[in-house]
Amino acid sequence: MLMSRCMAFAIAVLCAAAIASCDRSPTRPTPPPAPPAPPSPPQGPTLQSIRIDGPTTVAPGGTAQFTATGQLSDGTTRDQTATVTWRSSDSAVLSISSTGAATAGKAGQVVIAAESESKRAGVEVLVLPPGTFRLTGAVSEAGVPVVDATVDLLDGSRAKLSTQTDSDGIYRLFGVVGNIEVRVMKAGYLEQVKRLFVSDDAKADFALASERTDLAGTYQLTVSAASRCPSTGWALPQAARVRTYTATITQDGPRLSLVLGGAALVDGSFTGRVEPGVVTFDVRGLDSHIAYYYYFASSIDFLEVFSPTSLLIVSGRVTATPTSSGISGTLNGVIGIVPAPISPLSNLSAGCKDQHEFVLTRK
Repeated sequence: MLMSRCMAFAIAVLCAAAIASCDRSPTRPTPPPAPPAPPSPPQGPTLQSIRIDGPTTVAPGGTAQFTATGQLSDGTTRDQTATVTWRSSDSAVLSISSTGAATAGKAGQVVIAAESESKRAGVEVLVLPPGTFRLTGAVSEAGVPVVDATVDLLDGSRAKLSTQTDSDGIYRLFGVVGNIEVRVMKAGYLEQVKRLFVSDDAKADFALASERTDLAGTYQLTVSAASRCPSTGWALPQAARVRTYTATITQDGPRLSLVLGGAALVDGSFTGRVEPGVVTFDVRGLDSHIAYYYYFASSIDFLEVFSPTSLLIVSGRVTATPTSSGISGTLNGVIGIVPAPISPLSNLSAGCKDQHEFVLTRK
């Protein structure tokens, strides 16, 4: 009897173990660890700078080869003539191919540039007939550049070469040699001629005198908003559409200084210049951005208290003409209202960008 009970108990234990084993999921094998990442390849030397080699003068119609050499971070150099990007500042004077081969056209000067991996180098190259040179210089009046003056290389009374001064008053003549005469002219200025001997690249500056009206004195300034300025929405208040001030102009040669008065001005002075028949003033204050949004310039020239909580700002470029009674022209810019106090984050609450009337009436 005891033996039977023991066998029954053993069978029961084995069945329970079998049932428990069937209820458990089979154990999954543990995946092997991921192999280590391969080591990074060694970093090669990097490009530090580029040097361009080639002639500095080429004859019209001639050819030349330019090369580019890269200076590397490990101290070595590498020929990069075929891998840099080549550019010419004026292909009509000197064009350049992707291999650095250049072909000269008309006489003049260019900058040849080579670029690779954000590194850039440039060299100036002159295109000149053999045995000739470049003559350059500045044309000014009392130190102020004279723009668009005509500079002629004379052959007797005839101009055999001619150019204009640029925005800095600089001229350049190419293909010059020997004893020459150079004439500078501009309407409203006294003509000037210089005789020079040129045997190398040379420089000759010209200081002109103008037939200029004296503009110093006291005026009344009236600034009137353009009739096209809107009368609804972002419109200027009616009282801001026409403003009057006293104005005092002082003059030093072609330079003008204007100081405003007769109003609650925070700032009221700006500068300009006079050329024969033309007066210009630059009134700093607003740099246009988009639509109704403006950036304020670092310096504000024309700012008036308009109300206890707002300021009136005038900004732009004035182009005007001297008349028998004063100076009359237009302000190409903005008349606007800005909340007070002003800050770099301020924005106009009303304004108009247009051609506004700007009239100085002599008192």
